[in-house]
Amino acid sequence: MSKTLLVWEEIPEDRRFYLIPNEIVSKYQEFFDAAHNKYINCDEDNEGMRFLNNALSAEKTDAEEGWDDGDFNQYRGVLREYQVPTEQPVRGEVITDVYLSGFAL
Repeated sequence: MSKTLLVWEEIPEDRRFYLIPNEIVSKYQEFFDAAHNKYINCDEDNEGMRFLNNALSAEKTDAEEGWDDGDFNQYRGVLREYQVPTEQPVRGEVITDVYLSGFAL
């Protein structure tokens, strides 16, 4: 199964990797494309960045999280399960696409 690598940077403190099956990425392709090489708090906000911010966040209700992102709440946590540890190299995966995004603290 081929996958997409998403590198999510939390500048300057952290970096997370997500290996997401391409069939999942294809459902949200327009969001991935819009968010590529864009950073929350640095670039103009777009739907792709809002999608990733929600899709990678922990699954909590709006009240627990303390914020509401309108229609993008429906994506809360949908990509979280695809996070892989950054301590070890990524091996044995067929990676067809790489996306870079994140936010600056």
